[in-house]
Amino acid sequence: MSLDQSRKPPIDNLFASVGSFRFDSGQPASLTISTTGTKGYVIVDAVRLVEVDKAGKPVAIADSPENANAAVKQATANVETLKAELASLDEQIEAMEKNAPPPLPKAIAVEDFEEIGDCEICIRGEHRNRGDRVQRGFIQVALAGEAKQISDATSGRRELADWISSPQHPLTSRVIVNRVWYHLIGEGIVRSVDNFGELGERPTHPELLDYLATRFVRPISDGGFGWSIKRLVREITLSHVYQMASDHRESAWHADPENRLLWRANRRRLPAEAIRDSMLSISGQLDLSPGGSPVEGLGTLVTNNSADADTYERKETAKRSIYLPIIRNELPPTLTVFDFADPDLVVGKRPVTNVPAQALLMMNSPFVMNCAEQTATQLLAAAGRSPEQLIADTYQVTLSRNPTVAEVERA
Repeated sequence: MSLDQSRKPPIDNLFASVGSFRFDSGQPASLTISTTGTKGYVIVDAVRLVEVDKAGKPVAIADSPENANAAVKQATANVETLKAELASLDEQIEAMEKNAPPPLPKAIAVEDFEEIGDCEICIRGEHRNRGDRVQRGFIQVALAGEAKQISDATSGRRELADWISSPQHPLTSRVIVNRVWYHLIGEGIVRSVDNFGELGERPTHPELLDYLATRFVRPISDGGFGWSIKRLVREITLSHVYQMASDHRESAWHADPENRLLWRANRRRLPAEAIRDSMLSISGQLDLSPGGSPVEGLGTLVTNNSADADTYERKETAKRSIYLPIIRNELPPTLTVFDFADPDLVVGKRPVTNVPAQALLMMNSPFVMNCAEQTATQLLAAAGRSPEQLIADTYQVTLSRNPTVAEVERA
């Protein structure tokens, strides 16, 4: 039976009848209330069973004191019985919670709707302004062959993933290879890392890009990398071009001032994350221990723009920057001033700037000052060293090299 609670109850403005049912004497009976298939708010605070005669009219209840007292006693006994059962169930629940196994790890994933269908075009990207309904499919101009048909029973997400990761796809492997090359060498084979289209730059070494992309998707058993980023990185880092020095050669510079032919290594500034990690490592504060949630206890900060927003800075973690919680409206200044990527966008290639704010942060940031104090404390802890030895140790700790004669004299 179903009951529409959006309508006004006809019985005393409180109750609505759901029908007449027969209950046999001495036989147990159960009443199940479910909200399956409902919409809006559902409130059920009372269910009354009323004895009726053959005509469906309520049977008068004897109003004698004896019957009334008996009914009260029976109701009281029922309540006490239910309280005892409830207490027993609460004890069982508490015992099960204490002995329960640890919760299984969770991950965010997508799930198809039960009813799958085509979608309308959102005019100018406005989801409330719907246009014509468009059949699911692939962009024909981006296909090398026939498009795979999408079943009416599926969303097409699996077919899209198969198409993107197909070894025959001309872009996926080249984009990945180009990005890895950019991170290792300093410039991509295609310098417009985020744009492989007509408005993007042409590859400086197209044969090299094709070679690495082909090996990247080729199975390992066939001499390829099997889509392994680690094998791709190993191939590039063992190459001659990766191991070159950044020394300047006048003749090469006149022929190729932008180093597009890779006659030397590109000089690069450390990225924001590496700068922060280096300061923690040099000062001996870098926490390399695994485990722990990076966002535990940050619920209020993440969801509200409150006056307590500086709580995040006061709780600066010593773990690597890759484990930092990235809160869009509360980014650590140690990262943002050194060109940290905008978390609202997909950024394949960060801009590299050299501005006064970076020097000001290095001189005034409490985080930087703390790292400097910890480093100085460690260097001065060992007694009996000459000033020259202390200077040499400082250069080794901070720059991993010995100082020059001029640097020793200045120090």
